[in-house]
Amino acid sequence: MVYTDQVKNALQEYVRSLRDGRERLRERKKGAERVLWGYGVGRTDEEGGLEKEKVMREIARVYGELVKEVAEVRRDVERLKGR
Repeated sequence: MVYTDQVKNALQEYVRSLRDGRERLRERKKGAERVLWGYGVGRTDEEGGLEKEKVMREIARVYGELVKEVAEVRRDVERLKGR
């Protein structure tokens, strides 16, 4: 099948856009990895990263539990206000 020049140009622009998007994603990934590295995620044991990663995961887990508890208390307070 033969494509018109307009279709060819559109396809070339689409390919260029995909390449640009892929490059932006690579840069974002690198940036996220640098941030995680700062928290110790991805480091080896010699660098103290594995222990730090465990601590960060535990902090995140406890934070999630606290958020749920706060929401539950708010519901209880609202329910009691309605009495």
